[in-house]
Amino acid sequence: MPMSSPRQEFDGHLCAHRSPIDQTPPPDADPAELNSAAGRAIVEGRLLDALELLRRAIAAKPDSPELHSNLGRLLRDLGRFEEALAHAAQACRLDGAFIPALVNLASILIALNRDIDAETCLQEALRLDPLDIPALALLGGLLESRGDAEAADAAYRRVLELDPEHAGVLARRATRLRSTLPTEERATLERLVDDPARPLEARRKLAFGHAHLLESEGRHAEAEDRLARANSLRRLELSRRGRLYDRSAHHEIVSSLIDVYDSKFLERLIDAGDPSATPVFVVGLPRTGTTLVEQILAAHPRIHGAGELTLVERTAAKLPLAGRSLGERVGALDRERLGFLAREHLECLRRLAPSADRIVDKMPENYLHLGLIAALFPRATLIHCRRDLRDVALSCWMTDFGMVRWACDLDDMHSRFSEYVRLIEHWRGMLGMRIFDIEYESLVRNPEPNVRRLLAACGVSYDPACLEFHRSRRFVASASTTQVRRPISSASVGRHRFHPDLLARFGDLAKPTTS
Repeated sequence: MPMSSPRQEFDGHLCAHRSPIDQTPPPDADPAELNSAAGRAIVEGRLLDALELLRRAIAAKPDSPELHSNLGRLLRDLGRFEEALAHAAQACRLDGAFIPALVNLASILIALNRDIDAETCLQEALRLDPLDIPALALLGGLLESRGDAEAADAAYRRVLELDPEHAGVLARRATRLRSTLPTEERATLERLVDDPARPLEARRKLAFGHAHLLESEGRHAEAEDRLARANSLRRLELSRRGRLYDRSAHHEIVSSLIDVYDSKFLERLIDAGDPSATPVFVVGLPRTGTTLVEQILAAHPRIHGAGELTLVERTAAKLPLAGRSLGERVGALDRERLGFLAREHLECLRRLAPSADRIVDKMPENYLHLGLIAALFPRATLIHCRRDLRDVALSCWMTDFGMVRWACDLDDMHSRFSEYVRLIEHWRGMLGMRIFDIEYESLVRNPEPNVRRLLAACGVSYDPACLEFHRSRRFVASASTTQVRRPISSASVGRHRFHPDLLARFGDLAKPTTS
């Protein structure tokens, strides 16, 4: 299935249940016992316990491919992709014929936008076993993320031949094909979607897929009911894992950002960052058109689209005085350290595309870091994607996100959007004209003038290829991978009108003001 790129929410902490002492295996427990205990801990949502148990198991048996693969999978689920990669790769080094390890490694590589390496792993898994269902399903998602719908469908159909009740593939095809989903697949989906015997994850996936099908047929009330069920299942999963969204914690983070990053911060560090104009940051809430904007820019011969990078988050983590408050850490940032961080960040970007004039990082939640980004790269292009927040809310409510914890509860979503508006207004007051706004509605209704504006903001000349972005076969690992394979369309504008009661609370947030 298409996998979201690494999307680490800036919540300041990882919520995961810890277990009582009496659930911990004894110090002399063998690796198999520790592995089993870790599996139980994962099912019960005690992820940090599972992490500790698997590390203990590997310390006792470092040559076990199964243990390294299991730890890699857990770290992937926690969003710790670089660590996950190390253990998944070690599992494959220990046993190159261990198919679950190859598939797990591929899933992590996809999350890191390394689709070519991921495909190599999957092809090796399928060479060893052409009927391996997880490998076929993941390959289908990878091919779909490249825009190769025909090859993706072939992989998905092969999965359904082997397992006609495969929830992930049924849900994905329902989401993409909607009312054109084959009759037999639709009947299976509708038979399984409310089956209490199915695992929670399977029911959640099927419910989201069914909602897209119903919405496409104009059955909006039924779609709302199905979406309520889908999101409640997602929230139950998060609850069991101790990872529910914390509104108050995020409010405190935004307040800290507003307090710490002000005009004095930029005055103190003026011109200390790197003067390169290479970096382009596309930010905004999910589902505001960030993928569309990146796809348009990446069609330009002088621009490289790097996808959703965690590079800004990693740079922010390198501020001095680790473990101290944000104010203390930013206050300790001097010109020398800022310059070093900027150069290091830029080197990482350039390795992705050494010959590109502009490199786009489209991690939406980098809007949380615009103050730091502006200091690191005074000449970087900062593109803020705006969209009617009622449509954004509906799109988020309909999306089966992997790591966005606030999208499965409308109260959480409203709180998150309110904090977003508050912070964007602060950045606008602080950075002024440095922030280039692109409005989704205007872009899809009048593409060419807006594309010209986008390219001018990036300092490159107009190229008509940017209007043919949908022909690209570049890898797009986001929830918008299907939409950006089609010509630009305004069909999604104003969809909130079909759900007025559901989205009434977002009316007061419809559009943040512009500069």
